[in-house]
Amino acid sequence: MCRHLRGGTVSIHFNLTCCTMFRMWFFLIFLLFPLNSFANSSSDFEFSGDVGYFSNYMSRGISQTGNDPAFMSNFKLEKQEGIHFKISAAQFDNVADPDTKEDVEVGYDVGHKSQLEHFTIDIGLTYYDFPGAVHYVNYNFFEGYLDVSSSYEKLEFGNVVFVSDNNFYDSGKSLYYNIYAKYPVLRKLFLRSSVGYQEIEKPVPFGSGDAFDWLIGFDYEPLESILLQIFYTGNNIDDDFCGAFCDETLTAGAVIKF
Repeated sequence: MCRHLRGGTVSIHFNLTCCTMFRMWFFLIFLLFPLNSFANSSSDFEFSGDVGYFSNYMSRGISQTGNDPAFMSNFKLEKQEGIHFKISAAQFDNVADPDTKEDVEVGYDVGHKSQLEHFTIDIGLTYYDFPGAVHYVNYNFFEGYLDVSSSYEKLEFGNVVFVSDNNFYDSGKSLYYNIYAKYPVLRKLFLRSSVGYQEIEKPVPFGSGDAFDWLIGFDYEPLESILLQIFYTGNNIDDDFCGAFCDETLTAGAVIKF
């Protein structure tokens, strides 16, 4: 199985080794100071981020870590409206194909958000780079996205589309559609769900064929700076493509926001 990447969402995930933990915190410090300094020097921009621990790293219904735990973090520099920047980096053990050595992933994202009367429109482009991968594989790729969201009373919902001219591992053109929703069921407790569909031109290099995926779970925010999550994910991918990586999975995580 090849590594399946999630589009749009930016995160840093690391396997649980001492060396990895050291590199993670070095990267966080290196990244945090310049972004925060830029935000403080400009009243138009706000810097935000989070750091969390999850029992699995799931993307589009597929485990990215072979069902192992992961640290994740998100960083964003944005205005209420207008341009925004996101940076992601990841270090992991390539459990699918260690010979290719793609154990470092860096994502660069730029987008633009507009607030309309009843909708929020976010459009952007992400470049995924695997600087450590061996020269004979081409994992790097661009992916654009269009996210249209809205709300009705307490219900939040949206639809996001990701498109790539040549996806991961020269797997050709791809489209990914995702419909999502979030609803408060109790004070500080939210039910969330999503359904996605992946289309890929060359399924074998990508690691799976065209497929549906789904997610249902809960978000609990006991404090403004703390988020607890639990969610169940699955898909209809044939086991011949990715085996246990595509099993239905229950994932739990805790996040600190700043």
